[in-house]
Amino acid sequence: MGGIGKTALAQRLYNDAGVNRCFKRKAWVCVSDVFDVFDITKNIFHYITGLSWQDEDLNGLQVKLRDNLSRKKFLVVLDDIWNDKYERWTAILKPFEAGARGSKIIITTRNRSVASITKTLPYCLKELSPENCTNLLAFHALGEINFESHPKFEKICKKIAERCKGLPLVAKMLGGALRSITNPDEWEDILNNIIRDNAMVENDEQSQLRVGYALALGSLSWQLMKMMHLLEELVMHHSSCQEL
Repeated sequence: MGGIGKTALAQRLYNDAGVNRCFKRKAWVCVSDVFDVFDITKNIFHYITGLSWQDEDLNGLQVKLRDNLSRKKFLVVLDDIWNDKYERWTAILKPFEAGARGSKIIITTRNRSVASITKTLPYCLKELSPENCTNLLAFHALGEINFESHPKFEKICKKIAERCKGLPLVAKMLGGALRSITNPDEWEDILNNIIRDNAMVENDEQSQLRVGYALALGSLSWQLMKMMHLLEELVMHHSSCQEL
């Protein structure tokens, strides 16, 4: 599921000082839906060596990468993988066989089948609890996780947090969009826009959804636009899971 914190957690590990002391080489590549073995390998090579690869020879590139990883402990993060083709996965792994014992490859994915082809034990993230989601939203919108200084916002903040569906990315983006809005009545207006748009998605009335966005987005920031599109994706995801 998108927005649940997979990339954020991987970044915390990747940038942790204690983790950094354990590895001689590090690389981070955002893969997304296009799993191009050559491009991914080229990006990893650039991270590892600081050099750019100019040729179109995949075998030569993998040999050079293998040489640079030989007997060294490395950490490689492949973020947001969608590919579940076994042959492509084995092709990307060839240079890593030369690494030292204890080397790690971290993968983030929304697709459980990716974990199965990599023969790893997945660490599945869960949605935030309502309380934690409210705290996160309040932190980004109000600068603190309680409402002692903002009692008028507590009720509306909890209502908006419910619409985040436990997704930290949505809570963060929406909190950022609300940060400059100091009137709780305006928060109520935004909540009503979100409720209306979610209802349109759930009813699968795409023409009405476009009208709802047109009305809502006229007064909202680009951050809130992104958040609402993410909410649309989330509701559709839940609807498809219920059909299954």
